[in-house]
Amino acid sequence: MLVLCYKPFLLFLYTQNTTMRALDILNRLERMDQLIRLKATGNPKEFAARLGISQSLLFYNLDLLKSMGAPIRYCKQAGRYEYEQPVILEIGYRQEENE
Repeated sequence: MLVLCYKPFLLFLYTQNTTMRALDILNRLERMDQLIRLKATGNPKEFAARLGISQSLLFYNLDLLKSMGAPIRYCKQAGRYEYEQPVILEIGYRQEENE
């Protein structure tokens, strides 16, 4: 099983608007992951509509997930996005283990 880990330090949050935008993005990535796991994305147009975003923003976010190591592919036969192998998307902090 592959674990995808988003590095929170990549987002520097200076204003309340930026904070809300960052939280919106993180929430969207989690929702995308959920829909992919549920095999409920549909085609790109349907996926974008389910998320309430444009198709171009959908593709941007898919590229973001892929850049984080997500093995996402579009299955033409099933008409949906899917993971090529089991993965876990983690967004947040984890307690360091003492060595």
